[in-house]
Amino acid sequence: MSGNHLDITVDGLPVKALVDSGASSSVLKGMYTLQIGISGRILPFEFIVLPDCSHDINLGWNFLKASGALINCGRSELTLDDVEVTSEEIVFKPSVCHERL
Repeated sequence: MSGNHLDITVDGLPVKALVDSGASSSVLKGMYTLQIGISGRILPFEFIVLPDCSHDINLGWNFLKASGALINCGRSELTLDDVEVTSEEIVFKPSVCHERL
């Protein structure tokens, strides 16, 4: 984790996620519902989809709470369920594609 950004992979493509503990919801730029793989575990999670989001993914309070996240701001570390997370340990895979009109 660098500052409040985390380099992650979505369907094999690198994206930059914003870790935003002040956001009540998690937001995804694009049109996907995702299953989130963290350290070998799959966590299905529902994101609000906004086509014009400022970041590819915004990991808001709802995701951080549901995943048991601990944020150490002084060390720029994110820990999920007692496992320190590095960029390459989080993999997002689209499970359903939704098209909005």
